[in-house]
Amino acid sequence: MLPSRACASFVRSIMYLQRAMRTPFVDIVKFAMRGLRARGVGGNRALRLANNQSKDASVRRMKTHSRGLLFALAVMSLTAQAAAPGHALLDTEAPDFALHAFAGQNVRLSEHRGDVIVLTFWSSRCAQCGAQLMALDRSYKTYQSAGLKMFGISVDDDALRAKEFAKDHSVGFTLLSDPKKDVSRTYGVDHLPLAVLIDRNGTVRHVHRELSPKSEALYLQQLKELLNE
Repeated sequence: MLPSRACASFVRSIMYLQRAMRTPFVDIVKFAMRGLRARGVGGNRALRLANNQSKDASVRRMKTHSRGLLFALAVMSLTAQAAAPGHALLDTEAPDFALHAFAGQNVRLSEHRGDVIVLTFWSSRCAQCGAQLMALDRSYKTYQSAGLKMFGISVDDDALRAKEFAKDHSVGFTLLSDPKKDVSRTYGVDHLPLAVLIDRNGTVRHVHRELSPKSEALYLQQLKELLNE
């Protein structure tokens, strides 16, 4: 994840570029990529230039692409940091665990080797977690017969609150409790909600932070590929 200062700078850069240049963000990114290749400007240098320029009130009236490129390069640098693959468990064996279920049988991950597994980490205090549980439940109902197993892991400290949340979000897959956060720490959960895709050999293949409509399409594509392996 981006550091808080970088996040704030990233958001400000996007908002400013869209206002000042009246250009869709995707076009700004394309323009910045062309500028990076043409000028060979490093991300750190671009950030320093952009920060210096942002202190000048006249930049707020910027209309030309040449000045806008400095900000675009800053956005590109921060975007690269945000999008860079960095989850420690990718392409490694998924750590085994045993957890209590809110309802039904308890679960040991290793007992499901041979199936494609999706783990989703959630909390009752997470604004987007309910929506992700529902989105994953739709895919579970579609692909369960193809060998898909899915488990939702709560990281709530308050067991009663977590139980109520689980009750209010009825899904077809098993919801588990991780009150001590041992499993979430093992899986390097740095964002909620977070989904982990594990192949039939027990290897972590993909990690998704908060499914959006666009990333949900990518998730479904990856899921089908794992099921077909």
